[in-house]
Amino acid sequence: MVTRVGREALPWPGRVTPGGHMTRRNRAAATLLTLSTVFGSQVLPAQAAELEWDLELLSMDLNATGALMPLGPGWGPIRTDIHVGESQALGSVGHAAANRVENGGGGPIQEGDLFEVGSFFDVFFDITITDVDPQSDFPGLPAGAQLNFAGNGPLRLQTLYSVEARLNQPNFGLFPPPESAPYLGFGGLEIPLGGDFNGNGEPDKIKLGVVTLTVVGANRTFITLPDGMVIDAFDAIMNLSGAVVDLSQDPPFGPIILAGPTTASSHLQGPGPVPEPMPLVLLLLGLGGAALSRARQVGDHGV
Repeated sequence: MVTRVGREALPWPGRVTPGGHMTRRNRAAATLLTLSTVFGSQVLPAQAAELEWDLELLSMDLNATGALMPLGPGWGPIRTDIHVGESQALGSVGHAAANRVENGGGGPIQEGDLFEVGSFFDVFFDITITDVDPQSDFPGLPAGAQLNFAGNGPLRLQTLYSVEARLNQPNFGLFPPPESAPYLGFGGLEIPLGGDFNGNGEPDKIKLGVVTLTVVGANRTFITLPDGMVIDAFDAIMNLSGAVVDLSQDPPFGPIILAGPTTASSHLQGPGPVPEPMPLVLLLLGLGGAALSRARQVGDHGV
């Protein structure tokens, strides 16, 4: 459970608006049922997960440059820089659960065992939107003004994927998720703007739509602490869309792509199954087979 703490007052305040043996198919269903217990607000009967982790988002520094937002006079488009970071006041925690879908589960984990894994984060975040438009400004504010919204959330981001165990990697290579399995959030979160941007006498707010967060495969680093906690550092890409709304109008924005470094921790709960000892030849191959990182250039832009 996330405990809310105090939030610093800002000139443009943000506000939270709540929001035995098994076949492959049956094992996947059991994982989903386990996750429904973790994700849901009620305790449901579920097949116990074979592996579970407590998660925490430690840092997030995502940026978009020159993104168009309908925040100019009369809700006209205006060029902005957008920063999304982890909340400085509220913790963002989550959980992951994994079950084998082959070999019937149980017993030592072996190289290549196939797992169904699901994880989620309840993310609290701060947003800064900066006017960088040479021809237009936020209504009633000087050129270059910033809009700051702190402690927004929680935005639930969750994913479900299949992955093979890798014994020479932290968390058996099961977490964090692969690039092909982005976290999904289905929006509905509203952030009051604290003003009437289109001049129709109605208070305006940002309403988020679908949000995706992708853990980029290249350039990941891992640190395993003495207590078994794993600190993962990776590049992340957020795809953000929504609308600026009041009682009568809702001009959309996005998708806006933000990118930047992110850090999360994962802590395996309980001892877990002991991995099968690796043959020496596999160990040598694992140590010697360094993968070449392909260069990735992420363009920050708005549509």
